Amino acid sequence: MKSVKLAIGKYYLKRQRDGAGDSGPKLISRKWPEGKDKAFLEEIKPFGVNGELHLGCSIECGSITARSYSAQDFWLTTNITEFLSVEGPEDCATKVVFQTDNSVYEAGVISSRKETEPENES
Repeated sequence: MKSVKLAIGKYYLKRQRDGAGDSGPKLISRKWPEGKDKAFLEEIKPFGVNGELHLGCSIECGSITARSYSAQDFWLTTNITEFLSVEGPEDCATKVVFQTDNSVYEAGVISSRKETEPENES
């Protein structure tokens, strides 16, 4: 499997060892230019569409606009080396666990639907 597409929604990304990560409407793959210095985020281009994860790409998840100075705007992983598990079909998954160059991450869709309790009948 070379890519996985998450279902449409608000996304989350968290590193499994410590829970670090971010959430928001943006989850994009970024492809690093060959032979370029990886220190400059401006030089990496979006690859695919929102919600797609691709082998060999970094994943950026978070806000589509700048937040305040007290919070980060997004989280960026190193390149995906392997998909470990996928919940749901590959073109509309709800959760993906993947290995990067140095960590294991989980990405998924946060439900926007509110769960309601059944009404009490008297």
